[in-house]
Amino acid sequence: MPLFLRISGTDWLEESLPNEPSWRIEDTVRLAPILAAHGVDFYDISSGGGHPAQKMNTLGAYQAHLSEAVKKAAGDKILVGAAKAKAAAPTSSSGGKAAKKKKWSKGKVKDKAQHAVMIDKPTYDRILKEVPTFRFISQSILIERLKVNGSLARVAIRHLEKEGQIKRIIHHHGQLIYTRSTTSSD
Repeated sequence: MPLFLRISGTDWLEESLPNEPSWRIEDTVRLAPILAAHGVDFYDISSGGGHPAQKMNTLGAYQAHLSEAVKKAAGDKILVGAAKAKAAAPTSSSGGKAAKKKKWSKGKVKDKAQHAVMIDKPTYDRILKEVPTFRFISQSILIERLKVNGSLARVAIRHLEKEGQIKRIIHHHGQLIYTRSTTSSD
């Protein structure tokens, strides 16, 4: 079963208490490969919140750079995530300022996701074949990889769980997370 770890990327005390010891991103970057060698599969990078002197900008994806640094150090051996890190990345790179909205020329049409709203035979067969092999399974993963809408992703997950092909590892009010079912020899 995958091992998840929520870890702080920084205490945000580098500016307010520069000469005092505190947890910094460099510490997390050094610790991540060590923990990965001891079985951690997924890091959820958080930060701050524990000291009144901390200085942090909480606009946009203010923790995205922390996740990126850990991912760069750990490589492809583990998964690294933070809340909405990819979706909000443009705001983090602009120093907390809102990203400019992309202007589309009159001749171009913005691509919209054309996700399936009904399960047809090929999609059903693909769900049964591919999803039980995924190491990390969530509604978001199915939407992205199989190009189905959220309702179909939830139905597929419930079906596969009922059939014993996947098992729930985390039940959170915002997201259910599953992994493939393994035999005792795995």
